[in-house]
Amino acid sequence: MSSNPLHEIESEKNLIGFLLTRGAAGQEDMGLSPEDFYLEIHQRMFNAIVALIDAGVALDPVSVSSHMRENSLFKDESKDLVYLTGILRDTVPSQGLDYYIRRIKRSSDRRKYLERLSASIEKVKTEPGDNDTVFSEIEQLLMDISRQERSKGLRKVKEDANALIEYLQN
Repeated sequence: MSSNPLHEIESEKNLIGFLLTRGAAGQEDMGLSPEDFYLEIHQRMFNAIVALIDAGVALDPVSVSSHMRENSLFKDESKDLVYLTGILRDTVPSQGLDYYIRRIKRSSDRRKYLERLSASIEKVKTEPGDNDTVFSEIEQLLMDISRQERSKGLRKVKEDANALIEYLQN
């Protein structure tokens, strides 16, 4: 499986193929959203898959394509159907669903980090304030995404120290 830190197209295909061929029993909350997918067509397909799971409808190529048609999720129906068929034909998921979810989520998180870091770089270039103020705003942007993504990598040392003190006192 090829790897690019910003996208996992093969993992996206394998996850969709996995769900279409094996169903989603026990996977009602995968921790993914359509926006976690890099390719827009995968976002639209996953959107249909999530809606079907939420409605309690069995997943298969017919139910997904019907849902996409009924909800105007096709961009170009004939091309999208060929692509969907290609996923079914060409993917043979060799790992469990959690493996693909982790890879997709990791890449999605990195795209979000990159977006926030790019905004931070722009802020450094254009913000007229003093360095401490600019750094505090950038730190807050990064902390916000860290909390949103439940990451353990970006935490303020002060918060860790307070949590440790609280833990030791109890």
